[in-house]
Amino acid sequence: MEFLRGGKEMAKRSNKPWSKPRKRTTKVELSPLGEKLYAYCEREGMDLATLCKRVGTTTSAMHKWCTGRAFPRKGLRDKLGKMLGEELHHPRQAELDRLEARRQEELAHWSRRAEMLACMYPTLAEAATAMGVTRETLRKWRKRLSAPAPADRERMMGLLSEQLGLRHAE
Repeated sequence: MEFLRGGKEMAKRSNKPWSKPRKRTTKVELSPLGEKLYAYCEREGMDLATLCKRVGTTTSAMHKWCTGRAFPRKGLRDKLGKMLGEELHHPRQAELDRLEARRQEELAHWSRRAEMLACMYPTLAEAATAMGVTRETLRKWRKRLSAPAPADRERMMGLLSEQLGLRHAE
């Protein structure tokens, strides 16, 4: 028995039930982004593969976006937003904004402490040596580029307490 698909002859298949071509019976539930992308494709008269080429992504990634299992990263999200004529936001944007605000507060907190520590020593090198870190690391803390690790935080608070004559609560 020979199968025809698209006008081309296919090789013979055995009569085993698992080798028969199957029809897809499940319907895919679309995410809000997926609905917008499908509507755009219908409006423009194109399929998702063509849209993938325009956006610069794979069909696998596009399928994940359409089903809600993933969301495009910022650059692709902006590109899709221009194509759709609207701004696309990450589904958890509010949560991400809160986390970023908290991170910035923490960086500011440790930046102030690193600045206090640096002011207590004649040079930045001496302050870094007292902390047991490099000057570059201390600079990063002061400029809010990174926060100290928990062990460095303890050491910093101990040095500040010692320099200020306070007892450090442990």
